Amino acid sequence: MKSGTIKNDWKEVKGLIKAKFEKLNDESIDAAEHNLELLSGKLQSAYGYAKEQAEKELKNFKATLHEATKPQKKTTKT
Repeated sequence: MKSGTIKNDWKEVKGLIKAKFEKLNDESIDAAEHNLELLSGKLQSAYGYAKEQAEKELKNFKATLHEATKPQKKTTKT
């Protein structure tokens, strides 16, 4: 996902973050709007993760963002 895309799709991305990391509050998520890397520290606080675990969780989550936010292809009947 391109960095501009996250900003453009922030509402959807925020919903995905809330679904994946239920312990994060809106304030924590909103703080990461322009930099998802900030979520690492929030994950450490909310879940008690070590830094490495938080970074792994964030990496795995970011890998799913591209698929979740890509535009859906419209099918046309001929």
